[in-house]
Amino acid sequence: RHTCQKLSRGVLLPAMLAGPAVVVDPFGHEGQARCYAAFRPDYPSALLRSIWDRHTGAKALGVDACCGTGKLTVALAAHFDKVLGVDRSSEQLRHADRSAANIEYVEADSTKLAGIEDGVVDLVAIAQALHWMDVHDFCSATKRVLRPGGSLAVLGYGVCSLAAGGAAEAAFKVYYHETLGAHLPLGDPGNLWDCDRRLLDSGFADVEFPFAKVQRKWHFETRRLPLEDFLGYLRTWSAYRKFIAERTDAEDPLEALRAQLVAGGAAESGVDVTFPYFLILARDD
Repeated sequence: RHTCQKLSRGVLLPAMLAGPAVVVDPFGHEGQARCYAAFRPDYPSALLRSIWDRHTGAKALGVDACCGTGKLTVALAAHFDKVLGVDRSSEQLRHADRSAANIEYVEADSTKLAGIEDGVVDLVAIAQALHWMDVHDFCSATKRVLRPGGSLAVLGYGVCSLAAGGAAEAAFKVYYHETLGAHLPLGDPGNLWDCDRRLLDSGFADVEFPFAKVQRKWHFETRRLPLEDFLGYLRTWSAYRKFIAERTDAEDPLEALRAQLVAGGAAESGVDVTFPYFLILARDD
């Protein structure tokens, strides 16, 4: 009932980076990595173009930290001679996109970028993952591995919205804020998120990145998704997984939300969903 139906092909992992093996897979729940591969949105070409246009350094080696199933990794591979995709989840990497020959995926913790030599990387990118980490620890590791002229690209997206508004959008926001507790402080019993969603929803607006030059950009894109695909995306949320695991006697909240969305005018054939994407590009000159 709670697993996704869309599957992507699995492949074997390459050798691991130097360092201790990762014991706990944060995406090891059955079907979770498949859901990510199938339902997480791709990054808009217009947003990615801002990286290629603003990164003025060399393009020999790019690193995609917390690469997941490789949605950003493959885009980087079209612009860099070699790309290293790093993630601590073996399940995510098992479902990673290996369509580009110049990608190497490695299983390791991205926080310290352990196993990567000093001053050899031209671009470190991290997409929809920095909110799980200590920003300054990660930035220190990034500064260590970047060569002169190298850049850090932080990408992500905040909570989406239903473009039609009305009762369906209102029901969705109640689900996000009240059912899952996104508006509450981290650690509040009513907040099912293990990360601070406010960081994503604000695009890290209050976070200072320790680089000489920091550029920020927002990009809004509306996509038409079948209702099942939209619900599939919502099933990838960690707070939903936590709800299902901890509140075993409760009704699946997405089944209730589905009924509210349909009653509010959402069609099974498709809903227009607007994603607010952000990009932070930082470098030292």
